[in-house]
Amino acid sequence: MNRQKSDDAFSRVKEITDQLEQGVKELFESQKYKDYLTTMSKFHSYSHNNIMLIFQQKPDASLIAGYNAWKTEHGRQVRKGAKAIRILAPAPYKVKVSRDKVNPDTDKPVLDENGNPVKENVIVQQLAFKVVNVFDVSDTEGRELPSVGVNELSGDVERYEDFLGALKNMVIVNNCIGVALKYY
Repeated sequence: MNRQKSDDAFSRVKEITDQLEQGVKELFESQKYKDYLTTMSKFHSYSHNNIMLIFQQKPDASLIAGYNAWKTEHGRQVRKGAKAIRILAPAPYKVKVSRDKVNPDTDKPVLDENGNPVKENVIVQQLAFKVVNVFDVSDTEGRELPSVGVNELSGDVERYEDFLGALKNMVIVNNCIGVALKYY
């Protein structure tokens, strides 16, 4: 990668990590924590950093994907003028390094005839991150998305108190000391 591209990528990552740090400070200095937890519940498979970035940029986001994923996997098109949500994505790369050769049986360095460690060239994967753009479903249009399979519960439960009492009678658990009984 040439120097200019490397500097640009570094500055984009630095910019977004600075934004992330500011967001964490603001989160705990305000009443936004409950809203953050709501966002967190929607994106449980994302890192805490990316959840924070999503929360800062689009707190009402509910389902996100990249431009191409919306188009090819979901049959949806991102609306013209939609503002991307910038998050961090892993961008591992491989480098060749020279290191001491280790005997796998003894876990000690292999030495040459002069007693110096023997060097070997190995390829090592390094972890890095890049900034990627994703879009919320609200910024797309197209094919209907399938439901996740769990319909939202609504309505009332007849004889709720009887149902809850029966459930409590079935689920009696000793507490950790074993003295008192608790319901969970």
